[in-house]
Amino acid sequence: MNTSTVSPSAATPPSPANIQLMQLTTACWTSRCLHVIAELGIADAIGDQSQSTEALAKATATQPQALYRVLRLLASVGIFEWKDETWHHTEASRFLRSDHPGSLRDYVRMLGLPVFWSIRCVRANLLLQSATQKGSSDI
Repeated sequence: MNTSTVSPSAATPPSPANIQLMQLTTACWTSRCLHVIAELGIADAIGDQSQSTEALAKATATQPQALYRVLRLLASVGIFEWKDETWHHTEASRFLRSDHPGSLRDYVRMLGLPVFWSIRCVRANLLLQSATQKGSSDI
């Protein structure tokens, strides 16, 4: 185990490797944001014309500030695009539309159900326990 006390400099530019690690570490947030957006029907509310955050919030009875933060997170990974003060579809976000021939909206909504999240949490805890106990391979 490396116990070096050298820390990365604040001036170190981001690299594909550290960005990938940050994205993997926060993937659960991205996944939860996808579930929220799918549940609320945001992709359907955007439709074929770009929409402001305020218009989307009004159409979906949501809080504009919270909706903006969720959409910004998803835009950071290529789902939706923020341009000219409005939200636009990307190739990926179109699959969240109910009317898309290959729609994944119901699939994303299903995986956001509490039963699926509780299973994930139990399995994650078992994985940690298994990794820290010699001879355990219950996963």
